[in-house]
Amino acid sequence: MDNIYCSYLNENIEEGMCYDLQMIGNSYIKESALPELKIDKEKLNEQCSKCKYCLDK
Repeated sequence: MDNIYCSYLNENIEEGMCYDLQMIGNSYIKESALPELKIDKEKLNEQCSKCKYCLDK
């Protein structure tokens, strides 16, 4: 998998993690899918909506 820059985490992440973050932000999966992260869904959705990798575009 390719690594992409995530502005929410401020680091490069794998595409799969990007997808998971967006699914959490959209409430398709629970935050417990990424237990190592404390997720602020409001901030996550704001950052994801601006990202070129956003699935909702």
